[in-house]
Amino acid sequence: AAVRANENDVIVGEISSFQLERVDGFRPHVAVLTNLGYDHLNRYGDVEDYWIAKGRMFERQDESDYAVLPFGDERCASHAGSAYRLWFGEADSIRDGGALIDGWATLVRDGNRERILPIDEIRIPGLHNALNVLAAAAACMPFDMGVDAIAKAAREFPGLAHRLEHVATIDGVSYVNNSMCTNPEALAASVRAFGRPVILIAGGKNKGLDLSPVRDTAPHVQAAILIGASASEVGSYLESGGVASISYAVTMDAAVQSAASIARAGDIVLLAPGCASFDMFKDFEDRGREFIRAVRALNAAAEDRAP
Repeated sequence: AAVRANENDVIVGEISSFQLERVDGFRPHVAVLTNLGYDHLNRYGDVEDYWIAKGRMFERQDESDYAVLPFGDERCASHAGSAYRLWFGEADSIRDGGALIDGWATLVRDGNRERILPIDEIRIPGLHNALNVLAAAAACMPFDMGVDAIAKAAREFPGLAHRLEHVATIDGVSYVNNSMCTNPEALAASVRAFGRPVILIAGGKNKGLDLSPVRDTAPHVQAAILIGASASEVGSYLESGGVASISYAVTMDAAVQSAASIARAGDIVLLAPGCASFDMFKDFEDRGREFIRAVRALNAAAEDRAP
């Protein structure tokens, strides 16, 4: 797409820290940094090296460019260089950017507020996704995009594959694929997204991360089925947090079947591994596809049982 673009086109790209390690001359007009968490410590010497790699997207920006940053996060702001700052977050003190105010996603230009839409009209669940909408809204500001267009996109955007992707509802149970979730912070955001405890399928290959934050997700987990190399470690933290129903599976099919056996109408079965996929799968997409295949097989069996 970049090769075919003309000078008036806007290219939106997600750039990983791995790619940013090797850039030379990369200068986005608008750069969005949603957070700096703990990840990929199997690649980087320490977390500061990881954050420095993330921050390279701001290196060549100047005062005519824009940095979209989480409001109040000085760690993120310290990487933003000389670009003009646009903010997003749950703060009514934001003067330029996207703010969550009284349940509304709101665009703020030099202190002037324009409501975009109520956040409960955003199709993908979770506060973190509402904040993503605010970040995207702030990123639209340099292009003078109006709130009606932003609201339409936010209402209609169905989400992406492997990111809180609704796969099926079977016998009243919802099955959700969040295979992209590969660290404990993402796991925490995932299980909190639904407003009630979930039946969690988690585990995989640890990337050199401290998995102890998984303990704090326990109030949001009704039961857990654990897979992969880190299953026992994840299980120990969930157990110490108070999750009483914990079991283990050696395949994705077995995990899905185990979840189905304890789920009741109204429950949510959520694949949110919190770990990398390379112990059992080619990548997180392969893991997500295996979850989808297992859920569809479950659905086919349920249809066969129907009178």
